Amino acid sequence: VVKSDTSTNYEMGVHSQFGDDLILNGSVYYIEWDDIRLGTVTENGVVPINTNGDSAASSGVELAATWFITPDWSLQGAYAYNNAELSDDSPGLIGSALGDVDGQDGDRLPGTPEHQGFVATNYTFPLNDGSSIELNYSVTGQSNVYTKVGNRNFSETLGSFFLHYAAATWHRDAWRVSLYGENLFDEY
Repeated sequence: VVKSDTSTNYEMGVHSQFGDDLILNGSVYYIEWDDIRLGTVTENGVVPINTNGDSAASSGVELAATWFITPDWSLQGAYAYNNAELSDDSPGLIGSALGDVDGQDGDRLPGTPEHQGFVATNYTFPLNDGSSIELNYSVTGQSNVYTKVGNRNFSETLGSFFLHYAAATWHRDAWRVSLYGENLFDEY
């Protein structure tokens, strides 16, 4: 029987604007998580199932900024750090064909990158016929993630990555024509 998980969240942040040119936001948080739901496998047949771990905690910081360099050109960025891990031992949490393995206090949670970031720029310029061109470029990235608690017992590490995006859009009245590319360098 899988129980419902519960969490208590604490967060403190600031949202600020300096004139018309700069926006800065930031927050810090701490989450206490009881009866955390995690994936494991059955003892017989190694069939994927969900189960409860004991408790976990997630703490981190999130920062974001937008700078309007000129009325037509902006730069944005964001960064997040997250430390998500078991906060108590969880006996028999990680199942495998070789038997159960204990989840240990301090084991990193699966699917949780420690670092994530984003940088983007946007530039718009008018054309003589009253239309305009908007150019966008952005990069997002994150650090690696584990597929199982603590990266043990046949877990995989899914590597870090960066994804690049670019677009050029022609605007005229209610019309828009765009040329864009996602994942420009074919990152898997």
